[in-house]
Amino acid sequence: MKDTILEFDETDGTVRADVARPRHASFSSLDSWRSCPGRWLAGRALPRRYEWDSPLVLGSLAHGALQLAVTRQPDVAHPDWHALVEAAVPMLREENRATGWKPDPIPDGVTKPDGSPMMEADWVDGAAAKLDGFRLTDVFGIPLHPAAAEQELRETIWGIPMTGSVDYRDAERGVVDWKTGRKPDRDSGRMRHADQLRVYKALLETAGVCEVRRARDVYVEHRTFETADLSDEAMAATGSRMARAWDEMNRCVGAGEFPLRPSGLCGWCPLANACPAATLYGAKARAAAARQWPADDARFRLARPATDPVAGFGLPTGTQDGGENTRKETGVDLFEDLLDGTPAPKPEPVKSAEPERGVDPWETAAGKAALEKWGVPGKAEPAQAEPGGKAEPAQAEPTGKAEPKEPEPTGKAESGKAEPAGGKRLVFGKPFEPTVRDGDALNANAYGFSASIMLSATAAIMCGSALAGKTRDTELLVLRLEWAAARTVFGANVPDVPGLADGDPEPAALGRWLDSTLARDTNRVFMRVAERAGLMERSDVPMGWDMLSAKLKAVGEAAVSVLRDARTLWRA
Repeated sequence: MKDTILEFDETDGTVRADVARPRHASFSSLDSWRSCPGRWLAGRALPRRYEWDSPLVLGSLAHGALQLAVTRQPDVAHPDWHALVEAAVPMLREENRATGWKPDPIPDGVTKPDGSPMMEADWVDGAAAKLDGFRLTDVFGIPLHPAAAEQELRETIWGIPMTGSVDYRDAERGVVDWKTGRKPDRDSGRMRHADQLRVYKALLETAGVCEVRRARDVYVEHRTFETADLSDEAMAATGSRMARAWDEMNRCVGAGEFPLRPSGLCGWCPLANACPAATLYGAKARAAAARQWPADDARFRLARPATDPVAGFGLPTGTQDGGENTRKETGVDLFEDLLDGTPAPKPEPVKSAEPERGVDPWETAAGKAALEKWGVPGKAEPAQAEPGGKAEPAQAEPTGKAEPKEPEPTGKAESGKAEPAGGKRLVFGKPFEPTVRDGDALNANAYGFSASIMLSATAAIMCGSALAGKTRDTELLVLRLEWAAARTVFGANVPDVPGLADGDPEPAALGRWLDSTLARDTNRVFMRVAERAGLMERSDVPMGWDMLSAKLKAVGEAAVSVLRDARTLWRA
């Protein structure tokens, strides 16, 4: 499958490829699919790349050492982990050879950051470090009574032909899955890990091996654990998630088209540099992406429409077919770049004629008198000169009560219109009519105008008193994130907004976007996620700007995921 061509379509948010239909599934394959079908496809279509600190290699060696520990010396609370990892290497090597398709546990050609080669001893040291300090009694709080380790199973569960390897099964009807990474901070991450244990329970009980009464994810490096819910409700929910993923996988493989679902894990995906929807948020993600396949690899193609709908906004141009990598960090990568980065140059929007300005009330006699009373300096008025003569000195305004100066009539007054102090004329049309009318009129009844007011209120609540000076920045950031989330998912259906990347959106274009139903619904999604993230609640510890903007960007990432799920539901 090394010659498989992956063709990305950034408008549809998909990647196309011809791959063989899977005959069975494992939890890891379905979990990878649920994370992003593109990532799953990469795992099947691309050779694996290894780095000096590869979690896959180190985790495999640590699992081998744990297998030896529980089968050979389960009563030893503090095993010699380094010796066990050394012994695990030849054991795993022989097991992998027997399968006929698994690679050697020690990959070749890997170098350290200093350029020197990674030797077997280096891999052993790295895996042993993950197990250092872990005690077997940490698993259940008592000595282990092993029944099986690395038990291979193959059964049909929830209508899925499923395979799995149970890390550890205790004689007391307990199941354990070893984790060499850290315990997830988010509920969604812990739920995914628990799903794997529930899959093992279903496999063991369907095979008639045993009833599973308890199951734990044990995080050996951090010496902690998380117990899985094995209730009927939890099992049914896991089965439903796995079955949906299996059905979608087979449907997409049959069609040869796979949706792309960007997330905070994009940097660790083999497609990080080629995928036009990839999210590279943060320095760690960008560093991880630098280790992945280059965007100009011959197996990658970019399907481009005749007219690029995103040109001019600094969104990705993708990888040119056979040319150099011209991809820019994009999609939800705007979550970072629009705040601090320098947007790509773009054509200046065509400016409309300067609108006719109304009378400034502070320039009337009454307005000036009020400013003088409050001690606010007014504007210096230029002296008026007669043609060909000298300027007459400015006359002082009376200090008593003055009547406001009436503007000169300009014709018949138009019903329902008012002239604000400068800027666009305020009109009161229908809610479904455009926010910006005729270039210089602002429809105060329009959906978009109402949305902008609510957006300002939202920004003020998020900032509170601690960030009162950042309300405008927050409003623009939320606006950018919502636009970027919708554009990432719905492509050219979301109109361009020139100037948005610079914090100065062109009013008519901004109105067209905010007037749309997609803008309304994207805002609803964004706000619901923001509320769940606690951004609309008062806190005893005020956030700084960096924290607020980082949280808003994370909300934007979540909004992309929600919108993609909604689009997938309709197979749109």
